[in-house]
Amino acid sequence: MAERPYLLVSCAMSVDGYIDDTSPDRLILSSEIDADRVDEVRAGCDAILVGARTVRRDNPRLLVRSPERRLRRVASGAPENPVKVTITATGNLDPAARFFTGNAARLVYCARPALATLRERLSGLAEVVDAGDAPSPTLLAHDLAERGLARVLLEGGGDLATQFLAAGLADELHLVIAPFFVGDPAAPRFALPGRYPHGPDDPMQLAEVGQLGEVVLLRYLLGTRHPAGPPAISRQRPAGPGGRTADDIRWLRRTIDLLSADEPPPPGDEPLPPGGEPLPPGGEPQPPMAETPPLGGGRPAGPGDTDPEPANRPPSLGEPGQAVPSAGDPPGPAAVGSHLPGHTAGPPSSPPAAPLPAPAAVDVAWLRQAIELSRRCPPSQAAYSVGAVIVAADGTVLATGFSRETGPHDHAEEVALAKVPSGDSRLAMATLYSSLEPCGVRSSRPCPCSQLIIAAGLRRVAYAWREPPLLAAGGGGRQLRAAGVIVIEVPELAPEARRVNAHIVDPADPSGY
Repeated sequence: MAERPYLLVSCAMSVDGYIDDTSPDRLILSSEIDADRVDEVRAGCDAILVGARTVRRDNPRLLVRSPERRLRRVASGAPENPVKVTITATGNLDPAARFFTGNAARLVYCARPALATLRERLSGLAEVVDAGDAPSPTLLAHDLAERGLARVLLEGGGDLATQFLAAGLADELHLVIAPFFVGDPAAPRFALPGRYPHGPDDPMQLAEVGQLGEVVLLRYLLGTRHPAGPPAISRQRPAGPGGRTADDIRWLRRTIDLLSADEPPPPGDEPLPPGGEPLPPGGEPQPPMAETPPLGGGRPAGPGDTDPEPANRPPSLGEPGQAVPSAGDPPGPAAVGSHLPGHTAGPPSSPPAAPLPAPAAVDVAWLRQAIELSRRCPPSQAAYSVGAVIVAADGTVLATGFSRETGPHDHAEEVALAKVPSGDSRLAMATLYSSLEPCGVRSSRPCPCSQLIIAAGLRRVAYAWREPPLLAAGGGGRQLRAAGVIVIEVPELAPEARRVNAHIVDPADPSGY
């Protein structure tokens, strides 16, 4: 039997513990900043679970809102959106509800008496699962695990959260507190009476406190299981006199570097804030599950200030082996960032020490040469035109390549790498320059260019244009970083690379799509 999913319970409540009021309108208990945090949490999960009452009252879409986060999920091999999951004892679900829209898979666990009717009503809209006469959180958790859903976010409502918490099936609790009272005894509350495993003798572990606009986030760990995905929240800590600490500033700089690259850092290389040591996260019979009310609701320095035609620009490309002058110290391998675990649940004892590397003037010059090479590509309506140059640390051109140079399926990086003799020791200190981000997914050949680069032992790659998600999901830069390769993007040159590909993309579109 598969291990049960890692379950996160997310709840927004008033200061006095209410998750809604008794008015017909939904009570807003979170902030815009918190809504974005929840969207990030959703993007890191395999499924989102809510009760049927939440589906009826809030009519949620339960999709990842950010296009960038959806693209990152696809690039990692996951569906664009997590699976939507709900449970009902009565079968009272409207097929027109927004839960049943969008491109996410949908699971509805239904008590057996209403099963046949609901299957007919939701035919083609969702998979309706027989949850037995008295559905329980244990049954649901085990079935989700058997379906390969390893990380589940429970967003509502109060009864459903109570049952999972009381059954000891939750691993993490995200509790957002709004700065007001409700004070209505008829309104729904977050935690209902029950026997919880985390009482005064075994309290939950407070992993984080953060201010998100007008609300406060408390993140608790309920057990010893480690998170099965990316960090769930944007960590903050109280500022000292003057509002910021030196640790905060260093961490923010590192975060800005990563965010401006617009790629998720690889596992083991995400930024964590300053503060303490990482904290690890989280059997009696369970009562039948009830339908539930809602829980509420600078990139690195670039060449922009350099002369557009640097004085140290290499001459026109000649035969491989031609030496050219370089500017300053030649590019070579260097430490990138610091150890930043992607799936730990707390901050390290010291801030990251190294920012992402910035391009040198010579990088800009070589990328211009790669773009010039891309103009030699035979035209294709189904493939990009790309140029690549491999340059040794002393400025020697080891090889060049461009798309379709020797065959209709050639990629520029692949062609260039094939020209370098096997075992050439200079590759370890060389830089591969490409007009387009090396591919991370490929159908025409068994191995994408990112993996060819890693296998060749190159430790530094620079590209001008990040691959848009038109012909493939991309993600080559992320794969290279995950393997310890220094990756530099120079978006100032992306328009030039796009113009060569006007047969596929609109060169006037700054997004490149």
